[in-house]
Amino acid sequence: MGLSEDSVPDSLCNKRLKISGDEQKPPVPSSPNSTGANSDTSAVNDDCGRHPHTFVTWNCNGFTSRTKWNADDLKRLLRETNFPDMICLQEVRLKASGPNHQRGTPKESEFKGSVEAAIHTIFRDYTPFWSLADTKYSGTLSLIHQRCMQYFQWQQSIASSQPSEFAAFTPKSAIDLILRRFNTDRKRCGLAEASAEIDSKDKKTKKAATQMSLTSFFAPKSSSSNINNDFAPTGQNSLHSHHPEGRFQFFFFPDMDVIQTYVPNNGTKDESFQKRQQWDDDMMRFLQERQQILHTCHVHHRKLLWMGDMNVARDYRDGTHWKRRNNDESSDSIYEWWRDESKCFVQGDHKNPTASKKPENIGIPGFTTAERERFANLLQVGDFCDIWRELHPNGVPPQKNEASMWDRGNFTWRGHLSREGGAFAKYQGKAQRLDYFLLSPSKLVNGKATGTTANLLKSCEILGYGEQKEGLFCGSDHCAVRLELVQTVSNQKD
Repeated sequence: MGLSEDSVPDSLCNKRLKISGDEQKPPVPSSPNSTGANSDTSAVNDDCGRHPHTFVTWNCNGFTSRTKWNADDLKRLLRETNFPDMICLQEVRLKASGPNHQRGTPKESEFKGSVEAAIHTIFRDYTPFWSLADTKYSGTLSLIHQRCMQYFQWQQSIASSQPSEFAAFTPKSAIDLILRRFNTDRKRCGLAEASAEIDSKDKKTKKAATQMSLTSFFAPKSSSSNINNDFAPTGQNSLHSHHPEGRFQFFFFPDMDVIQTYVPNNGTKDESFQKRQQWDDDMMRFLQERQQILHTCHVHHRKLLWMGDMNVARDYRDGTHWKRRNNDESSDSIYEWWRDESKCFVQGDHKNPTASKKPENIGIPGFTTAERERFANLLQVGDFCDIWRELHPNGVPPQKNEASMWDRGNFTWRGHLSREGGAFAKYQGKAQRLDYFLLSPSKLVNGKATGTTANLLKSCEILGYGEQKEGLFCGSDHCAVRLELVQTVSNQKD
């Protein structure tokens, strides 16, 4: 798989990626702990592949809280996932060091303390990539193991790549990066000009700016912060766009693109509906433009791995207490059982109708008709395979002595338990599968591949279960999900 020497014509991509041939291989990296200190990762294979092959995605529900109260759980997460190549966290909720260009660096007061200690110790063998909001809201963090970062250092020395040529933090800047990597431009690829970039702190225009394209925010990344100097990723350029709420990260590996996202919650108000729809529209545009670039450059089957908290349950199997009407597989009417489990409503006939809501926006966030239909369109247009569902079409098998079928490890988010004795929280016992690994093109993983293309999947597991949040929830209301791809793919051709 990946880019072969014939994948990209010289006329379009004179600066082709040289990723084949023994003479072009990066050196095997040395141990991350060259000082000789004991490391939990000492037993991990440091072979440097063409891209990461083990991944964890996890909505940590506040990175400061997790590092302060769940440090031992974080260590356990690393051990039990075998120190993955790439860890993608969502909802880190650290304030950026400043607006615009400083969203790639945590504010010093937010970083000091337990967060700094965790980065220095628990995640000492990882390089952090931050993308944060101006307030303590949203935000993402990607941690890439040093054995994978070796590729970027090698690539710069051989191909004279600019330091910013492997990471981007908005869909627009990601498309710009892809264009540069293939030495082409929007006009040559038949793409419309990108919209103007907007980022305003004016309260009168802030709402409008938020609802504009999430790709339309640009600013340089500060290089003055001590945090940035100490922890900025090796080779990261000082000029990067960031989504204003830090919801998007993109990485360009030799034969695979990787994105992680924290998708906005659909909420219950018209404003949040519009924000979520704009996000989905921008992601659709990103997928279409990427495909057009690859088509123009005659690059076939370049992989795209999309992971993160998508904030949508794909269908009725991906939530508890839902079932099809009369068990009719042809029916789209969904019953949702509420907390007393004695009342239900048919989606579209909400028990508290709101005149301003369109029928497709009525229902529990994450399972409205509008969200699920747009998500299905993204999967189709992007030619994605839902990896966990592909490997577990009927979910995980029954467990011994399980209290309920809904306690099984088929869901990634669990409703909070009540903090008051004898009380019953709104979503207590309820769960949804909101966190995904999606891989494109789908034929690489759905058993329909032909020729030299091999199945890339080794395993994909949801690492938590039950109302009591057993497993790797680590203090969050989401559990971690782990993906492992096969490693023997770097010599395959498109």
